[in-house]
Amino acid sequence: LEEATLHLLGSGVKRGSLPVAAVAQFVDPTGWESLLERALNAARRLAARGELTIEGQDEKDSHLWGAVEMRLRLPN
Repeated sequence: LEEATLHLLGSGVKRGSLPVAAVAQFVDPTGWESLLERALNAARRLAARGELTIEGQDEKDSHLWGAVEMRLRLPN
């Protein structure tokens, strides 16, 4: 999921920001809902390493469906 996130952000497939749900859908188009929490955790790890930023609602207080609204962006 980390690799998929960086691939989508870096390849220009999704310009600007990317919803967490798009990563889950990219990895598993039919069962993506079951990957949301794991995709969010992957984004948190990447953010902690400074590889991306998380925008939107406070990621620490997010619920599973909040991950759909959160946006990921490469750092400037």
